[in-house]
Amino acid sequence: MPTLSLFDLIANDLRNSFTKTPDLRAYEAVVPKQDLFEAIPPLSQLSSPARTAALETLEMRFDVPDAIPMRRYAQMIWHSVHGWDVPFPRAREAMFSPTSAGSVGLE
Repeated sequence: MPTLSLFDLIANDLRNSFTKTPDLRAYEAVVPKQDLFEAIPPLSQLSSPARTAALETLEMRFDVPDAIPMRRYAQMIWHSVHGWDVPFPRAREAMFSPTSAGSVGLE
């Protein structure tokens, strides 16, 4: 059967993901290292940049699709993971790249 679209043509071949004989061993779940029920610390315990970001998110409209400032929110997530002193990476410009500077969704 020929490919139905360009996406079919360039998609990764999944045939090597499967074996000829099934693996019937019992599944062993991996217990997460991070506590799933760990509470977010209160605002009074947050450092200045984290506190500012937390206060900003209180004003964001998460109940409306695409209503939050995506670039600012991405910066908040970046700094909460990598540290508030680590600079946010610059956008790499490339033709046809959905994450190029000036693309829709990155205010």
